[in-house]
Parts: sequence; C-alpha cells; structure tokens
Amino acid sequence: FIITEHNVESSLGAATYDRLPSWLAPFARYDQWRYRRWERRVLRQAKQVIAVTEDDAALLGQLSGRPTDVVVNGVDCRHYAEVQPDAQAERLLFVGNFEYAPNVDAITWAMEQILPELWRLKPELRFSVCGHALPPSWRQRWPDSRVEWQGYVTDLRNEQRRASLFLAPLRQGGGSKLKVLEAMAAGLPVVSTRVGGTPMQVGEAGAKFLHEPGDTAALAELMKQFIADAGLRA
Repeated sequence: FIITEHNVESSLGAATYDRLPSWLAPFARYDQWRYRRWERRVLRQAKQVIAVTEDDAALLGQLSGRPTDVVVNGVDCRHYAEVQPDAQAERLLFVGNFEYAPNVDAITWAMEQILPELWRLKPELRFSVCGHALPPSWRQRWPDSRVEWQGYVTDLRNEQRRASLFLAPLRQGGGSKLKVLEAMAAGLPVVSTRVGGTPMQVGEAGAKFLHEPGDTAALAELMKQFIADAGLRA
C-alpha cells in the first residue's frame, strides 16, 4: 500500500505543546515519542510514502528511513481566474477547516492581537471568516459587528470577489496551504507568515512580504502598508 501524508502529524501536535502548563512537559515529551514511534512503524510498512512538500518529505524520510516522493497539491486556476477582488472593499478574508487546530490558532491570534492593531488605523475594516466547522461560540467570544462569521460557503469565489486582501496568520502547521493557492489564483493579495507561505515558490518579490509566525508587530505593520496602499495591493 501507499501512504500520502499531507502533514507530519507528530510535528503538528508538537506545535501546541508550548501552551501546556510546565508540569505537563513530561506528558508532552511522552506524547510526541509515542506519536513518532507509531509513525515510524506505519511508514515503514508502506511500499511508498508520498509527501506534498519538500520539507515534509525530508521529515518523513527521516522517520521511514528511505526516500519520500513529493506530489504537490494544486488548485484549479481556471475556476478562480474569473474572480475580480474588490480593491476598495476594505475587507479581509480568511478560509479554513476549523477541525484543524492551526486554523483555530490563526483566528485566535488575528482576533486578539492583529485586528485590534489594524482597527486603530481603519476602524471600518471588516474580517470575513469562512470554512467548515466554524465554532458557534466564536460569535459570543468576539461579538464585533465588523467580523463576518460566514462558516461554510458553497462557492468561495463569491467571498473572494468581496475581499480586498487575504490574511493567513498561521503560526503552526505543515503541508501546503490550499487556501493560499486559491487566493493567489483568484488574484487576491496575500499576507502570511512563513508557515503559511513556506511551501510556495513565490519568488523574491513575494517572499519579502512573509513574516515570522508569532511576530504580531511585524505582521500588523505589513498589513497596515497593504491597507493604506492600493498600488502595493495591485
């Protein structure tokens, strides 16, 4: 049998360990050891292991003890080519599956640290959040009328047309970010961290706009530049 891995799960779980109380550190170390032991056993049973990024392939190769092939993810560019984002909308867009912990963390970071900084510059700025399994409690946790809790939408292009910029404040995760590829295919400017953009070969012009995960000040400053400068967004 063949295994295709879209994340290195033991590394993905490790990204949340730093939130645990210090007295749980032994449990965290045991949990990761247990996960990697399971990964090694399963990966070595497969005839072939396939990753979706070069970085993940290197980690999976270490676990399996043999080369890992890479088959990259992609999106249907023709499907999104007709989208014309609204440069004047002053609306940010985020898309994600909220059964995936890094997407939940991204919203928490955006709502508690990044958006308050942006609202000081643009009080009318809106934030549209789309995706599967959006927690109903978020509407009560962050009851701001400028946040549009959309949840699952049948056609993402409708939301892309209403947006002026795609924000992907990811601090954790692996694999390739289809949300970012879709935004690029739709012609939306993308602001992300290196976690959100690392698998994408965006070239020097795009790479200089990526910031380290967790650097709120740098990401907020970059966002302010994009919001204030229509030419930069274009």
